[in-house]
Amino acid sequence: MISVIGMNSGGICGSTMALIKFGTFELDLVNKTLTESGRPYQLGKKALDLLVALVGKAGEIVSKEELLRAAWPTTTVDEGALRVHLMTLRKALGEYSDQRYIENIAGRGYVFVAPIELSAPGSAAPVTPAFPLDTNLPRFASRLVGREQFIEASLTALASTRLLTISGAGGIGKTAVALEIAARVQSSRRVVFVDLAVLKDGRLLMPTLASLLGLILYTNDHRQAVLNSLQSSDVLLLFDNCEHLIESVAVEADQILKATARVTILATSREPLRLAGERVRQLPSLPIPDFGVSANELLSIPSVEFFVESVKLASDLENFEDDESLQAAAAIVRSLDGIPLAIELAA
Repeated sequence: MISVIGMNSGGICGSTMALIKFGTFELDLVNKTLTESGRPYQLGKKALDLLVALVGKAGEIVSKEELLRAAWPTTTVDEGALRVHLMTLRKALGEYSDQRYIENIAGRGYVFVAPIELSAPGSAAPVTPAFPLDTNLPRFASRLVGREQFIEASLTALASTRLLTISGAGGIGKTAVALEIAARVQSSRRVVFVDLAVLKDGRLLMPTLASLLGLILYTNDHRQAVLNSLQSSDVLLLFDNCEHLIESVAVEADQILKATARVTILATSREPLRLAGERVRQLPSLPIPDFGVSANELLSIPSVEFFVESVKLASDLENFEDDESLQAAAAIVRSLDGIPLAIELAA
Protein backbone atom coordinates (compact mmCIF):
# COMPACT_ATOMS: atom_id res chain seq x y z
CA MET A 1 0.00 0.00 0.00
CA ILE A 2 1.18 3.49 -0.81
CA SER A 3 0.44 6.00 1.90
CA VAL A 4 0.65 9.75 1.52
CA ILE A 5 0.49 12.47 4.10
CA GLY A 6 -0.85 15.77 2.78
CA MET A 7 0.59 18.94 4.21
CA ASN A 8 -2.80 19.99 5.56
CA SER A 9 -4.59 16.66 5.72
CA GLY A 10 -3.48 15.58 9.14
CA GLY A 11 -3.87 11.96 8.13
CA ILE A 12 -2.81 9.20 5.80
CA CYS A 13 -4.41 8.71 2.38
CA GLY A 14 -4.54 5.21 0.95
CA SER A 15 -3.16 3.83 -2.25
CA THR A 16 -6.19 5.00 -4.24
CA MET A 17 -4.82 8.51 -3.86
CA ALA A 18 -1.90 7.87 -6.16
CA LEU A 19 -1.80 11.19 -8.03
CA ILE A 20 -0.13 14.02 -6.18
CA LYS A 21 0.04 17.62 -7.41
CA PHE A 22 2.53 20.18 -6.17
CA GLY A 23 3.15 23.48 -7.90
CA THR A 24 2.90 22.87 -11.65
CA PHE A 25 3.87 19.20 -11.26
CA GLU A 26 1.81 16.02 -10.96
CA LEU A 27 3.40 12.80 -9.75
CA ASP A 28 1.89 9.38 -10.35
CA LEU A 29 3.21 7.30 -7.46
CA VAL A 30 2.08 3.98 -8.93
CA ASN A 31 3.53 4.37 -12.42
CA LYS A 32 6.39 6.61 -11.29
CA THR A 33 5.76 9.28 -13.89
CA LEU A 34 6.05 13.04 -13.54
CA THR A 35 4.31 15.71 -15.61
CA GLU A 36 4.63 19.47 -15.56
CA SER A 37 1.64 21.55 -16.67
CA GLY A 38 0.20 18.44 -18.31
CA ARG A 39 3.34 17.51 -20.26
CA PRO A 40 5.69 14.57 -19.52
CA TYR A 41 8.73 15.73 -17.57
CA GLN A 42 11.86 13.63 -17.73
CA LEU A 43 13.84 12.92 -14.59
CA GLY A 44 16.68 10.48 -14.15
CA LYS A 45 15.63 7.19 -12.58
CA LYS A 46 17.44 7.80 -9.29
CA ALA A 47 16.06 11.33 -8.95
CA LEU A 48 12.55 10.03 -9.67
CA ASP A 49 12.92 7.22 -7.11
CA LEU A 50 13.96 9.79 -4.51
CA LEU A 51 11.05 12.07 -5.42
CA VAL A 52 8.55 9.21 -5.05
CA ALA A 53 10.01 8.30 -1.66
CA LEU A 54 9.81 11.90 -0.42
CA VAL A 55 6.42 12.84 -1.85
CA GLY A 56 4.99 9.50 -0.73
CA LYS A 57 5.65 10.70 2.82
CA ALA A 58 5.12 14.42 2.30
CA GLY A 59 5.41 16.27 5.58
CA GLU A 60 7.31 13.41 7.25
CA ILE A 61 11.04 13.16 7.74
CA VAL A 62 12.48 10.46 5.48
CA SER A 63 15.82 9.21 6.75
CA LYS A 64 18.90 9.03 4.58
CA GLU A 65 18.86 5.26 5.00
CA GLU A 66 15.29 5.08 3.62
CA LEU A 67 16.23 7.22 0.64
CA LEU A 68 19.30 5.13 -0.07
CA ARG A 69 17.17 1.97 -0.01
CA ALA A 70 14.58 3.60 -2.30
CA ALA A 71 17.08 4.57 -4.98
CA TRP A 72 19.69 1.82 -4.55
CA PRO A 73 17.80 -1.22 -3.22
CA THR A 74 20.45 -3.75 -4.24
CA THR A 75 23.58 -1.61 -4.18
CA THR A 76 25.60 -0.12 -1.36
CA VAL A 77 26.52 3.52 -1.98
CA ASP A 78 27.69 6.31 0.31
CA GLU A 79 25.81 9.45 1.26
CA GLY A 80 27.74 11.45 -1.32
CA ALA A 81 25.75 9.77 -4.11
CA LEU A 82 22.53 10.61 -2.30
CA ARG A 83 23.50 14.26 -1.97
CA VAL A 84 24.42 14.50 -5.66
CA HIS A 85 21.10 13.04 -6.81
CA LEU A 86 19.11 15.17 -4.36
CA MET A 87 20.86 18.25 -5.73
CA THR A 88 19.94 17.11 -9.24
CA LEU A 89 16.33 16.63 -8.15
CA ARG A 90 16.09 20.04 -6.47
CA LYS A 91 17.52 21.73 -9.55
CA ALA A 92 15.16 19.83 -11.84
CA LEU A 93 12.19 21.04 -9.81
CA GLY A 94 13.46 24.59 -10.21
CA GLU A 95 13.97 25.00 -6.48
CA TYR A 96 15.51 28.21 -5.21
CA SER A 97 15.26 30.51 -2.21
CA ASP A 98 11.61 31.56 -2.52
CA GLN A 99 10.28 28.15 -3.67
CA ARG A 100 11.33 25.18 -1.60
CA TYR A 101 10.24 21.59 -2.13
CA ILE A 102 12.76 19.60 -0.12
CA GLU A 103 14.29 20.56 3.21
CA ASN A 104 17.15 18.93 5.10
CA ILE A 105 16.62 18.15 8.78
CA ALA A 106 20.14 18.04 10.19
CA GLY A 107 21.09 14.59 11.44
CA ARG A 108 17.69 13.09 10.65
CA GLY A 109 16.99 13.16 6.91
CA TYR A 110 14.90 15.07 4.38
CA VAL A 111 11.28 16.19 4.19
CA PHE A 112 9.06 17.22 1.28
CA VAL A 113 7.63 20.55 2.43
CA ALA A 114 5.64 21.94 -0.51
CA PRO A 115 1.81 21.93 -0.29
CA ILE A 116 0.28 19.00 -2.16
CA GLU A 117 -3.10 18.02 -3.58
CA LEU A 118 -4.21 14.39 -3.68
CA SER A 119 -6.50 12.68 -6.15
CA ALA A 120 -7.38 9.19 -7.34
CA PRO A 121 -6.32 8.10 -10.84
CA GLY A 122 -8.88 9.23 -13.41
CA SER A 123 -10.61 11.68 -11.06
CA ALA A 124 -8.32 14.64 -11.40
CA ALA A 125 -9.48 17.53 -13.54
CA PRO A 126 -7.44 18.03 -16.70
CA VAL A 127 -4.48 20.32 -16.26
CA THR A 128 -4.44 23.30 -18.60
CA PRO A 129 -0.93 23.65 -19.96
CA ALA A 130 0.79 26.88 -18.96
CA PHE A 131 2.54 27.03 -22.33
CA PRO A 132 1.90 25.78 -25.85
CA LEU A 133 2.28 22.04 -26.35
CA ASP A 134 3.89 22.54 -29.76
CA THR A 135 7.38 23.17 -28.41
CA ASN A 136 10.45 21.14 -27.53
CA LEU A 137 12.08 23.72 -25.29
CA PRO A 138 13.95 22.05 -22.45
CA ARG A 139 13.34 23.37 -18.97
CA PHE A 140 16.34 25.13 -17.49
CA ALA A 141 16.61 24.04 -13.90
CA SER A 142 18.33 26.94 -12.16
CA ARG A 143 16.85 30.38 -11.61
CA LEU A 144 18.49 33.07 -13.71
CA VAL A 145 20.17 35.74 -11.63
CA GLY A 146 21.28 39.13 -12.89
CA ARG A 147 20.08 38.62 -16.48
CA GLU A 148 16.73 40.42 -16.62
CA GLN A 149 17.99 43.57 -18.36
CA PHE A 150 19.84 41.53 -20.98
CA ILE A 151 16.75 39.40 -21.63
CA GLU A 152 14.46 42.42 -21.98
CA ALA A 153 16.88 44.12 -24.37
CA SER A 154 17.20 40.93 -26.41
CA LEU A 155 13.42 40.61 -26.71
CA THR A 156 13.32 44.17 -27.99
CA ALA A 157 16.08 43.35 -30.49
CA LEU A 158 14.16 40.29 -31.71
CA ALA A 159 11.27 42.54 -32.66
CA SER A 160 13.46 44.35 -35.19
CA THR A 161 15.77 41.65 -36.54
CA ARG A 162 15.38 38.15 -37.96
CA LEU A 163 18.76 36.91 -36.78
CA LEU A 164 19.94 37.52 -33.24
CA THR A 165 23.09 35.86 -31.96
CA ILE A 166 23.94 35.72 -28.28
CA SER A 167 27.69 35.45 -28.10
CA GLY A 168 30.09 34.96 -25.25
CA ALA A 169 32.71 32.75 -23.65
CA GLY A 170 32.04 29.16 -22.65
CA GLY A 171 30.16 28.85 -19.37
CA ILE A 172 28.89 32.41 -19.49
CA GLY A 173 25.24 31.27 -19.60
CA LYS A 174 24.25 31.76 -23.26
CA THR A 175 21.96 28.72 -23.38
CA ALA A 176 20.14 29.63 -20.16
CA VAL A 177 19.47 33.16 -21.37
CA ALA A 178 18.37 32.01 -24.83
CA LEU A 179 15.96 29.47 -23.33
CA GLU A 180 14.39 32.17 -21.18
CA ILE A 181 14.01 34.48 -24.19
CA ALA A 182 12.44 31.66 -26.22
CA ALA A 183 10.12 30.73 -23.34
CA ARG A 184 8.76 34.27 -23.29
CA VAL A 185 8.31 34.29 -27.06
CA GLN A 186 6.48 30.95 -27.27
CA SER A 187 3.23 32.35 -25.90
CA SER A 188 2.73 34.11 -29.24
CA ARG A 189 4.55 31.93 -31.78
CA ARG A 190 5.96 28.47 -32.27
CA VAL A 191 9.49 27.84 -31.01
CA VAL A 192 11.74 25.00 -32.19
CA PHE A 193 14.88 24.26 -30.18
CA VAL A 194 17.85 22.72 -32.04
CA ASP A 195 20.67 21.49 -29.79
CA LEU A 196 23.70 21.56 -32.05
CA ALA A 197 26.04 20.35 -29.32
CA VAL A 198 24.97 16.77 -30.08
CA LEU A 199 25.76 17.08 -33.80
CA LYS A 200 29.24 16.27 -35.07
CA ASP A 201 28.60 17.04 -38.73
CA GLY A 202 27.01 20.19 -40.13
CA ARG A 203 25.30 18.10 -42.82
CA LEU A 204 23.03 16.72 -40.12
CA LEU A 205 21.51 20.11 -39.31
CA MET A 206 18.72 20.07 -41.90
CA PRO A 207 17.75 16.41 -41.32
CA THR A 208 17.61 17.16 -37.59
CA LEU A 209 15.50 20.27 -38.15
CA ALA A 210 13.17 18.33 -40.46
CA SER A 211 12.64 15.76 -37.71
CA LEU A 212 11.99 18.47 -35.09
CA LEU A 213 9.44 20.09 -37.39
CA GLY A 214 7.63 16.75 -37.62
CA LEU A 215 8.13 16.36 -41.36
CA ILE A 216 7.52 13.02 -43.06
CA LEU A 217 9.82 13.00 -46.05
CA TYR A 218 9.66 11.10 -49.31
CA THR A 219 12.87 12.71 -50.55
CA ASN A 220 16.50 12.97 -49.52
CA ASP A 221 16.47 16.73 -50.07
CA HIS A 222 16.02 17.69 -46.43
CA ARG A 223 16.93 21.32 -47.01
CA GLN A 224 14.19 21.90 -49.58
CA ALA A 225 11.66 20.06 -47.45
CA VAL A 226 12.49 22.27 -44.48
CA LEU A 227 12.36 25.45 -46.56
CA ASN A 228 8.99 24.45 -48.01
CA SER A 229 7.65 23.74 -44.54
CA LEU A 230 8.86 27.05 -43.13
CA GLN A 231 7.90 29.22 -46.09
CA SER A 232 4.67 30.55 -44.59
CA SER A 233 5.40 29.77 -40.95
CA ASP A 234 5.79 32.17 -38.06
CA VAL A 235 8.48 30.29 -36.14
CA LEU A 236 11.41 31.11 -33.89
CA LEU A 237 14.29 28.69 -34.45
CA LEU A 238 16.72 28.49 -31.55
CA PHE A 239 20.08 27.19 -32.76
CA ASP A 240 22.06 26.45 -29.60
CA ASN A 241 25.85 25.91 -29.44
CA CYS A 242 26.73 26.84 -33.02
CA GLU A 243 30.47 27.43 -32.69
CA HIS A 244 31.79 24.00 -33.71
CA LEU A 245 29.57 23.98 -36.83
CA ILE A 246 29.66 27.72 -37.46
CA GLU A 247 30.16 27.60 -41.25
CA SER A 248 27.41 25.03 -41.85
CA VAL A 249 25.00 26.84 -39.53
CA ALA A 250 25.69 30.13 -41.31
CA VAL A 251 24.96 28.59 -44.71
CA GLU A 252 21.71 26.96 -43.61
CA ALA A 253 20.55 29.99 -41.60
CA ASP A 254 21.13 32.18 -44.64
CA GLN A 255 19.08 29.82 -46.81
CA ILE A 256 16.22 29.79 -44.30
CA LEU A 257 16.11 33.57 -43.93
CA LYS A 258 16.17 34.13 -47.70
CA ALA A 259 13.46 31.54 -48.40
CA THR A 260 11.03 32.67 -45.69
CA ALA A 261 9.38 35.88 -44.62
CA ARG A 262 8.50 35.39 -40.96
CA VAL A 263 10.99 32.87 -39.57
CA THR A 264 13.34 34.32 -36.94
CA ILE A 265 16.56 32.71 -35.79
CA LEU A 266 17.98 33.04 -32.27
CA ALA A 267 21.49 31.58 -32.06
CA THR A 268 24.00 31.02 -29.28
CA SER A 269 27.64 30.83 -30.23
CA ARG A 270 31.09 31.79 -29.09
CA GLU A 271 31.42 33.69 -32.36
CA PRO A 272 28.94 35.41 -34.69
CA LEU A 273 27.51 33.75 -37.81
CA ARG A 274 28.65 36.79 -39.82
CA LEU A 275 25.55 37.03 -41.99
CA ALA A 276 23.99 40.16 -43.43
CA GLY A 277 21.45 41.61 -41.03
CA GLU A 278 22.76 39.65 -38.05
CA ARG A 279 22.52 41.41 -34.71
CA VAL A 280 25.02 40.23 -32.11
CA ARG A 281 24.60 40.70 -28.38
CA GLN A 282 27.60 39.90 -26.20
CA LEU A 283 26.58 38.27 -22.93
CA PRO A 284 28.76 39.56 -20.09
CA SER A 285 29.77 37.71 -16.97
CA LEU A 286 27.82 38.38 -13.79
CA PRO A 287 28.81 41.56 -11.93
CA ILE A 288 31.32 40.94 -9.16
CA PRO A 289 31.70 42.92 -5.94
CA ASP A 290 34.37 45.52 -5.40
CA PHE A 291 36.74 45.10 -2.49
CA GLY A 292 35.48 46.63 0.73
CA VAL A 293 31.77 46.10 0.01
CA SER A 294 29.86 45.44 3.22
CA ALA A 295 28.24 42.07 3.88
CA ASN A 296 24.81 43.71 3.82
CA GLU A 297 25.39 44.83 0.23
CA LEU A 298 26.94 41.63 -1.07
CA LEU A 299 23.67 39.70 -1.45
CA SER A 300 22.40 42.32 -3.90
CA ILE A 301 25.30 41.58 -6.25
CA PRO A 302 24.23 38.90 -8.79
CA SER A 303 27.40 36.78 -8.72
CA VAL A 304 27.30 36.50 -4.93
CA GLU A 305 23.55 35.87 -4.92
CA PHE A 306 23.99 33.08 -7.48
CA PHE A 307 26.84 31.51 -5.51
CA VAL A 308 24.86 31.54 -2.25
CA GLU A 309 21.78 30.01 -3.91
CA SER A 310 23.95 27.34 -5.55
CA VAL A 311 25.60 26.46 -2.24
CA LYS A 312 22.21 26.09 -0.54
CA LEU A 313 20.98 23.92 -3.39
CA ALA A 314 24.05 21.69 -3.39
CA SER A 315 24.35 21.24 0.36
CA ASP A 316 22.44 20.98 3.61
CA LEU A 317 23.23 24.57 4.56
CA GLU A 318 20.16 26.68 5.24
CA ASN A 319 21.97 29.81 6.37
CA PHE A 320 24.86 31.20 4.38
CA GLU A 321 24.45 34.86 5.12
CA ASP A 322 26.86 35.58 7.98
CA ASP A 323 29.58 38.14 7.33
CA GLU A 324 32.43 35.63 7.10
CA SER A 325 30.63 33.37 4.59
CA LEU A 326 29.53 36.28 2.41
CA GLN A 327 33.03 37.76 2.29
CA ALA A 328 34.38 34.32 1.36
CA ALA A 329 31.74 34.07 -1.37
CA ALA A 330 32.75 37.49 -2.68
CA ALA A 331 36.39 36.41 -2.88
CA ILE A 332 35.43 33.23 -4.75
CA VAL A 333 33.28 34.94 -7.40
CA ARG A 334 35.99 37.58 -7.94
CA SER A 335 38.56 34.84 -8.58
CA LEU A 336 36.13 33.23 -11.07
CA ASP A 337 35.49 36.50 -12.91
CA GLY A 338 31.72 36.16 -12.43
CA ILE A 339 31.40 33.24 -14.89
CA PRO A 340 28.15 31.41 -13.97
CA LEU A 341 29.27 27.86 -14.78
CA ALA A 342 32.47 28.27 -12.80
CA ILE A 343 30.52 29.72 -9.87
CA GLU A 344 28.07 26.83 -9.92
CA LEU A 345 30.88 24.25 -10.01
CA ALA A 346 32.66 26.00 -7.18
CA ALA A 347 29.48 26.03 -5.11
